[in-house]
Amino acid sequence: MNVVITGGTGVLGLECARAFLKSGAHVVLADIKEQGDLLKPMFLEYEHRLKFIQCDVKRHDQCLRLVQLSESFFQGAIEVYMVNAGAPFAGHFLKATQEQIQNVLNVNVLGSIFCAQTAIPSLLQNPSSHLIFTCSLQSTMARAHRSIYTTSKHATAGLVKSLSLEFARQGLRVNGIAPAAIETPFLFSAFEATQITKEDGLKIAAESLPLGRIPTAQEFAATALFLTSPGASSITGQLITLDAGASAGVFPRQAL
Repeated sequence: MNVVITGGTGVLGLECARAFLKSGAHVVLADIKEQGDLLKPMFLEYEHRLKFIQCDVKRHDQCLRLVQLSESFFQGAIEVYMVNAGAPFAGHFLKATQEQIQNVLNVNVLGSIFCAQTAIPSLLQNPSSHLIFTCSLQSTMARAHRSIYTTSKHATAGLVKSLSLEFARQGLRVNGIAPAAIETPFLFSAFEATQITKEDGLKIAAESLPLGRIPTAQEFAATALFLTSPGASSITGQLITLDAGASAGVFPRQAL
């Protein structure tokens, strides 16, 4: 299996890479940041099946270059493309700067569109292929002080549904994975923006969920692997929600 993951040096990207590599896949990790020493252990273990390509998803030309270089590395078409790169926003709506707003929308919305538009021609070369977007609980719900991010993730959910219908008859399955809070620097930046300590933020997040804990990066990666398996062959146009029960309704603790 030939897999491309954007936002590849983040916690979720790396965990997904490990899961796919362990399953025998060839993986390209893409990120706006250079790899540095972060990927050295993975390269030592999987050097012939792993490649890093620097890519800014806000630029259509770089997304196209990513596809071309990935096909060259795979010596074939892409079979799984994970649109995982993202930009956070947390804070008061009226205090959001133009720069913050444009960055979140450029990465999360335009970046998702550019990744999909450049990857789909390669994906369609396979009779069965997979386009997976990293969505969020904020793709279907909303909360205060996440307005710009919520807007961008609602847009991503719409893209999942639309693309799943447009390319279904050509063998492409399109889905999103929508987690609640996962322990990543992405989450910690939201805590910082709302002046909550890491420890307090994680405790509050866990206590707000019916299962009493937040999802893990390993669970996210396992879901991505499942979506590419034969057992998920009829699943398309869906948001697979990893939210520890948050979207089921009002948790009793909140109703007291």
